[in-house]
Parts: sequence; structure tokens; C-alpha cells
Amino acid sequence: MSREILERRAAISGVGLALAGRSTERTPLNLTLDAIFEALTDAGLRDSDIDGLSSWPGVSVTPGMAPVSLREIKEALGLKLNWFAASPEAPGQLSAVMNAAMAVASGQARHVVCFRTLSQYSEQVKARATDTAGEKPGRVTGLMSWIRPFNGLSAAHPLALVAMRHMYQYGTTREQLGAIAINGRENARLNPRALYREPLSLENYLAARMITEPLCLFDCDAPIDAATVVIVSRWEAAQSLRKPPLRIEAMSGALYGRNSWDQFEELTEMAANDAGRHLWQRTDLKPADVDVANLYDGFS
Repeated sequence: MSREILERRAAISGVGLALAGRSTERTPLNLTLDAIFEALTDAGLRDSDIDGLSSWPGVSVTPGMAPVSLREIKEALGLKLNWFAASPEAPGQLSAVMNAAMAVASGQARHVVCFRTLSQYSEQVKARATDTAGEKPGRVTGLMSWIRPFNGLSAAHPLALVAMRHMYQYGTTREQLGAIAINGRENARLNPRALYREPLSLENYLAARMITEPLCLFDCDAPIDAATVVIVSRWEAAQSLRKPPLRIEAMSGALYGRNSWDQFEELTEMAANDAGRHLWQRTDLKPADVDVANLYDGFS
């Protein structure tokens, strides 16, 4: 490949996780700081080494989706930042890492903390308490104003449309969706920090309550409270750290179709196909070279 692929100037040097799960005892800021400290230890860095901060989505109208701001982290740690960014209009959850890679590749920063924090479980507990108290919910605005009138209350509803279309077009069955959930559970059981570690059988899957046809309970994201941190470092700066750095080979956030889950020309493809095609153009590697795949299957 003749042209320089700039993301290869960046590497992942440390990771951290703070998991409250289905507990409301810890604040989102507390979770985020704990995950940052774990990532710093993992990399062999101090907070004074951090000169960049990145997150996604930064702000969100959905309760619990972005409960911690960049400003809170900067002030809590007393960081001196050369670069920072967080934006809801970006290529999804990996955009924090992608932005950080571009920042270190261009010399804007040396070590960037990328974090994603959720407090969805805590927010659902608060919402149930509000409903019980008889308070009226606020007016729905923005994108959700086009979805709520059709009783689309969560991400499961538009994704159920995708699943139904996939079944119609390709003959996909619930048993095949179940295989995804069961495999995910088997992989989770290998992780001592996983929330769900009990075996899941196809019988259990098919007997679970339906959430929105054809997606049942085990097809759907579980709302939790947690924080994940990845430190992205300039490749040269990462060479002397605690662990061998994980160099970024290629990345892509390509989007050619509509920016909406329910308005894609081909409903069963979504944005991943655009990003995938562009990704393979940025590397000499081929799919056959990949022996580990970490895939986000929030809804099977």
C-alpha cells in the first residue's frame, strides 16, 4: 500500500473497566474515574501524562447514555489538555478511539483517555420512581418525536423491524438469532467480570418473554451502569510503557446511506457494510488474516 495510513501512528496502550452492573450505589463520575485509574495502571502512566480526552456521545437526550462530561473528568483529575473532543454526531461508539487516533497521529496529543460511561440502569430506576409518583413526563422532541407516536420506545423497536425484514428476505429463524445470544453468553462465561455467567440454552432462549417481535429478552441490550476506558497513545510514545502497545492497523467510519436505522435503502445492511468496505481499502490484510473478532451484538 503506497500511501501512508495515518492511524498506524497510534496505538492502544492501556484499558480499564469499572462495572456496577445493576446497582445504583455508585455515581457515573466515580465509575469513570475508577476505570481511568485502572487504565493508567495498565499502561504504566500517570494522570499528569494525559494531554487528550475523548468520549462518545458527549451529550445525549437519552437518560444514562452520556452521564459524564469531558469537563467533569478534566476538573476531577486536574488535567492539562492539548486536545479534547466528544460529539453525538460521529461514527458510533468507536468514534472516541478514532478521534483520539487522529489526534495523536497529527501531533495534537501524546496520550488520550477515551471513555464511555453508562448509567442506564440507575436512570430506569429513577424513571420508575417518577412514574409511581405520578409526575408527567416531558414532551418528546427531536428524532424521537417521529418514533414515539408509533410506540417506538427503545432501540429494540427499530431493530425489530430490521430483524423482521431479514427473516422475510433471507429466511432467518428465531433459532438462528438464538445461536447469537447463546454464543455471546458462552464467551461471557469465560470472563470473571461478566454480569451474566449462567449457561443459556436454546430452550431457555425460546421460552423467554417477547420484547418486540421477533426479539425476545435475550436478544436485547441489558441496561447497566459501567464505564470503559481505552488509552490511545502516539506509537513512539507507547514503546516505553508497561505493556507492548496494540498498534492500530486500519479504521473506518464510512457512511454512504441514510443516517437512520429505519431509512436505509437496504434495511438489512445498515452502516457497517459501508465502513467495512472502506476499512479493507486501508490495509493489505484480508478477512482470512483475522483470527479474533470482537463484534458489538447489542441486539441479535
